[in-house]
Amino acid sequence: MKLIYLANVRMPSERAYGIQIMKTCEALVSAGVDLVLVYPRRKNIICGNKNIFEYYGINNKFKIKDIPSPDFIKYGLGSFGFWLSAMFFYLYVVLFLLFDYRSYKFVLTRDFYAASFLRALGKKVTVEIHSLPENFSVAFEYFVRLNNKIIVLTQSIAGKMIHWGIMKSKINVVPDGVDMEKFNLGISKEEARERVNLPHNKNLILYSGHLYKWKGVYNLVDASVLLDDNTMIVFVGGTINEDVPTFKKYIEEKKADNILILGPKEYSDIPYYLAAADILVLPNSPEERKSSLYTSPLKMFEYMASDRPIVASDLVSLREILTDKSAVFFHADDSVDLADKIKYILNNQEIAVKIAAQAQNDVSKHSWRKRAEIILNFING
Repeated sequence: MKLIYLANVRMPSERAYGIQIMKTCEALVSAGVDLVLVYPRRKNIICGNKNIFEYYGINNKFKIKDIPSPDFIKYGLGSFGFWLSAMFFYLYVVLFLLFDYRSYKFVLTRDFYAASFLRALGKKVTVEIHSLPENFSVAFEYFVRLNNKIIVLTQSIAGKMIHWGIMKSKINVVPDGVDMEKFNLGISKEEARERVNLPHNKNLILYSGHLYKWKGVYNLVDASVLLDDNTMIVFVGGTINEDVPTFKKYIEEKKADNILILGPKEYSDIPYYLAAADILVLPNSPEERKSSLYTSPLKMFEYMASDRPIVASDLVSLREILTDKSAVFFHADDSVDLADKIKYILNNQEIAVKIAAQAQNDVSKHSWRKRAEIILNFING
């Protein structure tokens, strides 16, 4: 199969979608696909001296085409700037497909709007939908319908689309994946803490990812003041100029002094931070539907592969993957219950070991390679 993965996003990215795109492409190539990743050429220096493959730890390299695209977003034009940049990108994509890669008949993309012109070029378009808008949008539904096939992360997203009248046969629920060999390090907490310079004399409760309120991290801060001095909450991730400053201000207001904010780290180091933890937390808030129903966090799969116990919000979205045998659930947005569940795990090591092992066993069926094979069978079906 000759396939184009079209990503109308800045690459590389501080966001999880960058990991998901690169790992999906790598897995598809490993499954025998002739693939080219197409994305807009916009300045991003987070790689440092590394190329994009080194930054994401990609072993099976694939063709990449970064297409010239003016970045009007950086001029403070808001949504107008986004659409203006997108229009230029789409124009260049059409030219690229007409003259350079005409033989590539299949397209996989997370940009459902792209289907409107890709199908006009004779392409068979499969779109990945990772969330739905908070408010019903006729435009969103219209453009989703234009795609030949639709991949969604959760049953809740699929159910909503079927309610819209989209044929069930066009939709396939395919959760995200994980590199088991990279996150199952098989090392002790002490070894991991030595590697990433974390304290050895504390119980470490770790969260990895962005620090937006809907992620539930503010609730984790509230829970921190209910824990003893031997316990430290560690936050890995966020964006220095975006969510980190607001989050730090909240911590100062709460006068929480048992918290360590490490900021964003290279993706290759994340497995060591997870392995350094006594407990990994998924504190998602139910305030937004994308959290309570639609999300399937990439970090959830990474947590599960890391052989560390998970404490998670009791939400429909998370229970599509996690069970009572693979995690301990707390009442979402209830900081007291969250603190109690953390204490429960710390005081019951036999249960901690048991649920960690079950999570690791459960996630073994969610490798990127297996996900790629499901996607290919669906596209070819």
